[in-house]
Amino acid sequence: MIDKMRNFPTKKDMTYWILILIIILTVVSVWRTNDSSMLTNQLTLGGTLLSIFLAIIAIIFSFIQSSDTSSHNKEIIVKINELTQNMKYLNDLNSDTADEIVKRKRNLKEIDGILDELKLEIGNKNLSTNKDKLNEILVKIEESQSNSSNSDEIYSEILVLEKMLYIII
Repeated sequence: MIDKMRNFPTKKDMTYWILILIIILTVVSVWRTNDSSMLTNQLTLGGTLLSIFLAIIAIIFSFIQSSDTSSHNKEIIVKINELTQNMKYLNDLNSDTADEIVKRKRNLKEIDGILDELKLEIGNKNLSTNKDKLNEILVKIEESQSNSSNSDEIYSEILVLEKMLYIII
């Protein structure tokens, strides 16, 4: 009930009120007028005034609608600019991640090469160069760790590699 009272003058209600007022004005003007030519002149004048009034309302309505459309377009442009900035950020982030992946692959290949050399030297029992190679591997791992942005995953991998290397040493 309270919601109905808050929204009382709806478009439907206003239409009914306007129609009732027009009918009442027509009945009163016909009843009060004795001369039919005077009634015709008054109705013509009323129709003309009503046409002018409706034209003014149409012009105002078109300005309001144009203003709403313009503000809506501005909001859409702002949202598109925000999305464009987000896309640029994601693109930059993607390229940075790709560069980091390339660096890590290069470091892993170097470590793999050093480990292959170490395997050969362990087979030859050359312990002095083995320690140098292992230290070189540890340095590469630490460099990889310091350049890392996703340090949690890499840190756990590095700890496993370091434990393996210390067992070998």
